[in-house]
Amino acid sequence: MRHRFFLVPVLSAVIGAPVSGAELYGKPLRGLSPVPIEEVVKDSARHRARPIRVIGVASAGDAEKLTLSEGKATLLVRTDGSFSLPGNLDGTRVTAEGRLKGNDLVASGVEVER
Repeated sequence: MRHRFFLVPVLSAVIGAPVSGAELYGKPLRGLSPVPIEEVVKDSARHRARPIRVIGVASAGDAEKLTLSEGKATLLVRTDGSFSLPGNLDGTRVTAEGRLKGNDLVASGVEVER
């Protein structure tokens, strides 16, 4: 009977933990459901009212911004200024959470999978 009570905190910690080997920059990700980048680009006004999560492959980036691609759609992701990104993220899988400002996602947190 005691084992059930032990599993709840352990499973909660595992589910909320970043992907093994992932690097976190900025604030911890909140676990929002991802929105396809193509949808964000096509209907950015709809997504401005709330925080969103996008996932894509990074290219053309520096310490303050990078371009994420998902299929043929691309989105510029900038940091909110509270953190910097490492150089050379080209080809890595990146998850970012933040809010749209103009046509860019201003990220409060970014997770990089190498």
